[in-house]
Order: sequence, then C-alpha cells, then structure tokens
Amino acid sequence: MSSRLGLLQPSSLNAEQKSLHDEVTQSIRSRWDDSPSSPQFFLDDGTLIGPYGALIHHAEVARQFQAMVRALHTIPGLSMYGREITIAVAGSRSHAAYELYAHHIIATQRAGITEAELYEIHAGKCPSTLTEEGKAVFELATALGQPGVLDQAIYDRAVHVLGRDGAAATIHYAGFYSYVGTILNGFDVQVPEAAGAPTANS
Repeated sequence: MSSRLGLLQPSSLNAEQKSLHDEVTQSIRSRWDDSPSSPQFFLDDGTLIGPYGALIHHAEVARQFQAMVRALHTIPGLSMYGREITIAVAGSRSHAAYELYAHHIIATQRAGITEAELYEIHAGKCPSTLTEEGKAVFELATALGQPGVLDQAIYDRAVHVLGRDGAAATIHYAGFYSYVGTILNGFDVQVPEAAGAPTANS
C-alpha cells in the first residue's frame, strides 16, 4: 500500500519528522491496541499509514492536526457513539477509503453502531434504530453537508437533544472529518492490503 506522496519508513525521517513520528506513535498506542477492534495505523516496521502517513511529509501540519485531534476530545457532550455517527455521515460524502475502513471498525466494534445502521448512514438514510442522540447527530451532520447557513430549526433541535456543547462538538467533528476525507482522497491514501477496499455502502 502507498499514497501519492509515498510512505516514509522511520529510518528515512529527518529529526523533525522523527520527533513527530514518535509523538504520534505514542499517542495512538495509548488509545488503541492491536486487537481486531482497532484499525491498523502502522506497518510492521513502524511506518505510519492512514492520514498520518501523508501528513508526516509536512511535519508542522501533522503536528497541528494532532493538536486538533486532542482539542476536539476536550469538548464535552458528545459520546463516542455520536462522534462515530458524525464521522460516518462525513464518510458517506467523501467515500475516502481509509476513513471508511478505520471508522467501520471503530463504529461497529467500539461505538455500538450496527452493520445495518452503518450501511443506512452511508446510503444517506437515518436508521430508525438510532438513539435520540444518534438521530439528532445524523440530522445535524447531514445538514452541514448542504450549501449555505445551517437551518436554525435543525440547530435548535440538536441543542435540545445534545446540549450546546454536544451540538458544537458535532459541528466541529463534521468539519474536521470533511478535511480528513479531503486529504485522504487528495493523496490517495489506501487501506492496509489485508483489509480490502471498502465502499460507503459496504
């Protein structure tokens, strides 16, 4: 697997990239294990894949990306379940292969979203089986993909269910994962070979 920029092995990194590689690796390993319920973030030799495999070519951008990931987690009011619904809606628009691969695992193995629900979300439909939080997140995240200012009534419904912080977190995650999808597609970031190529409706 590769990307348009190519993957950088740890032995080929300059000092700034090596420092970033070690920081990202430590952060990922503190949150994820090597079980089937975790996506693959590295090759066997420690080479970063996924968005970080592309971002490490521009280390300062990657460092700020990592800071944004940490900052988003400080916003209260949105569960992992709600976050993964937001990301699934963003993925349904971008069809970014690595995003669909990684968050399919996280959504179904860790966040409590079923395969059937994920299939419907990727098809642009709101599953009737979602919780109240899930339905509010789906409506808000879907509306954010449309041109123009977000409809006030949709925002108000989201705040009613999620609270102001939960609605704000949904908006931030929808925007952030739109960016993630853009860089994954722009640099043709591929999934691990053993995982196959997912689609938004698989």
